[in-house]
Amino acid sequence: IDKELAAERPRFLKKFFAGVSMDAICELSKQWHEPGRRAQLNKTKTFKGIWEPLFSDTVLPSYGAIAATPLISSADLNQEGNDLAKCVGDYSDKCLRKNSHIISLRDADGKPLSTIELEAVAGKAQDNNNRVINIEGEEGYHLELLQHNGYKNSTPPQNAQDAAKALFNDIRKGVVKVDLPN
Repeated sequence: IDKELAAERPRFLKKFFAGVSMDAICELSKQWHEPGRRAQLNKTKTFKGIWEPLFSDTVLPSYGAIAATPLISSADLNQEGNDLAKCVGDYSDKCLRKNSHIISLRDADGKPLSTIELEAVAGKAQDNNNRVINIEGEEGYHLELLQHNGYKNSTPPQNAQDAAKALFNDIRKGVVKVDLPN
């Protein structure tokens, strides 16, 4: 039946658009799509792109000369993406849905060295290769390390890798408090 419909489509379109110029078809298409385009533009103009941080404290501990900075807005993600030449700027939707939490590891001058993506997941989990952080006192959730990348998604510098491990240990011990979804 699909082959029959596909075969009929050209004849139907010829009959439907008989006597209608290509300019008129384009104008009809524009009129059809314009309300949706305007609605999308308005949504973009009013969208602030800010979400709740994963951590109770807005300032996290420093690890040596490395500061861990939660990124909590679209502007933060875009700047990180520009600074490190990677696509983290496209993660706003994931962060707004509370699927992802992004942390920037920065040097003493505030220059980003690497970016961490964590996901809050329901239930406890086995800690495979230090990629899972079971939250002390939180029976319903754990954090999974989805990625930790440096410039252009390369392997992070060693000092950033060490800082990430120290941050994860602080989360496990409850030194860094996590606000998980209700």
